[in-house]
Amino acid sequence: MAESVRLWDLEGFDQQMTDWIMREDPDEDRRVAVAEWIPTFRLDPKSGARRDPNLEATLWRKIPHTSDGHTVVICAYQLDEGRHVVKCVLIGTTPADV
Repeated sequence: MAESVRLWDLEGFDQQMTDWIMREDPDEDRRVAVAEWIPTFRLDPKSGARRDPNLEATLWRKIPHTSDGHTVVICAYQLDEGRHVVKCVLIGTTPADV
C-alpha cells in the first residue's frame, strides 16, 4: 500500500497575493504563475527555500515562471511544524539576481 503524503495547510496566501496585486499591479502572466504555484506549495515548502539572514524564522523562495530577466516574484513564509502550516508573510517582486 502506498504511503500517503501529508500536505501542508496554507495561511495568508490569498491575502498576500491580493496585497501584492494592489501594491505592484503585476502583469497577467505573473498573476497566473503565482496563482498556479500556490497550491503546489502544499507538498514541500522546504524544497528550494532560503533562510532570511535578518529574520531567523522566515524562509523565502523564488516563484517559478515569474522572472522577466530583471525581476522575479518571491514568497516569504514561516513554517509552523507543530500544526503543519505554512504562513505566507509576503509576496513581492525583487531584483532577479537575489
